[in-house]
This record gives sequence, structure tokens and C-alpha cells, in this order.
Amino acid sequence: KRVGMMRRAIFIFVYCLTVLGGVEGQADGWKMTDRFHGFRYSIPTSSATLHSTLLALAQSSSCFGWSQTSSSSTVGEYRCPKSVGLTVQKNPRGRTLRCN
Repeated sequence: KRVGMMRRAIFIFVYCLTVLGGVEGQADGWKMTDRFHGFRYSIPTSSATLHSTLLALAQSSSCFGWSQTSSSSTVGEYRCPKSVGLTVQKNPRGRTLRCN
């Protein structure tokens, strides 16, 4: 009987944490979308130079993400500070990267 009461108390505790955590959520300014500009891209050309250029641009702009070059295209995803996100979303030729 004591084990059953303990399980019930743990269940109620976890349930309350879940419900209260969902109601309050994260404070304004701390959500990922408040702090970062994120995007995926696909460029229908593939070259080591393009890959290196995108990597250097992301690193110099304090971004993080990934980039992959295949035989026919370059695809990737970046998260950047809001202040520079749209600038990084422009490719080296000045065209906006097509977001997936």
C-alpha cells in the first residue's frame, strides 16, 4: 500500500511539473526563434570553392550549422544571430538561398 501511495505521489508531481512547464514556457527573448535566424538552403551547383566560401561566411558571422556538397548540388542549414541572419542567407552571387 505504501508503494502505491509513493507511485501516485510521484505521478502527481511529474504531472504538475509537465502542466505548469507547458503553461509558462520560455520567457520572451530566450526562445531560439528570438535569438537566431535559421534557414536551410539548396544551391543547384556543386564546388569545393562554394562550400569553402559558405563555411567562411558562416564562421565570420558567428553562425553554426552544416553544409554538404554532392555531385550536383550544395545543401545545408545554418543558425545565425538575428542581426546577421539575412546577410548570411545571401549566397556569394547576391541571390537569396532557396529555403527548403
